[in-house]
Amino acid sequence: MSGTVEGGKKAAVTNKERHGKDFYAKLGQRGRQAVANTDWFRSPAGKKHLSDVGRIGGLTTQQRKREAREVSSE
Repeated sequence: MSGTVEGGKKAAVTNKERHGKDFYAKLGQRGRQAVANTDWFRSPAGKKHLSDVGRIGGLTTQQRKREAREVSSE
């Protein structure tokens, strides 16, 4: 059942039984703290880097779609 909605619900129940009812709140808190400790993404260099990475990913996706259209039209 792993990978299904039903399996996910059972896993959530199991996690809450094993680790307490606030398991997911604690998990989210750890994630927020990890992100809060890194100011790099807020800096101008971080924003430029993220912008460049997004642009490159978009270009790659467009290129793949274009190549798929060319192959299918032949």
